[in-house]
Amino acid sequence: MRVVHRLFALALGAPVLLWLACIGLVLVLAGPYGCSIHEGFATPCVVAGMDLGETAYAAGLIAAWGPLVLLPVMAGTAILWAAVTGVAVLVRRMRARSGRTGQGARRR
Repeated sequence: MRVVHRLFALALGAPVLLWLACIGLVLVLAGPYGCSIHEGFATPCVVAGMDLGETAYAAGLIAAWGPLVLLPVMAGTAILWAAVTGVAVLVRRMRARSGRTGQGARRR
């Protein structure tokens, strides 16, 4: 069950980290490098001789619109995690009870 909890935690944390990384990239490219980043279209953004316009455009879209997509997915993941944990707890309790009643029934 520990592995399942870790996988669900990763599924909840990874989108947030991706979103924060995109925000950081957009802030760095727009701030010190002076790139123009907006939702309309990709604009040239030359950094160290490489054009990062498309990358900046994609990161800007994820930074701006990411929560609208990521929050429902994360909410569904959290609900699924709670359901899996609840079922696991119920199964564990039922096994513990059946073990106790099963032994008492055999002794009669």
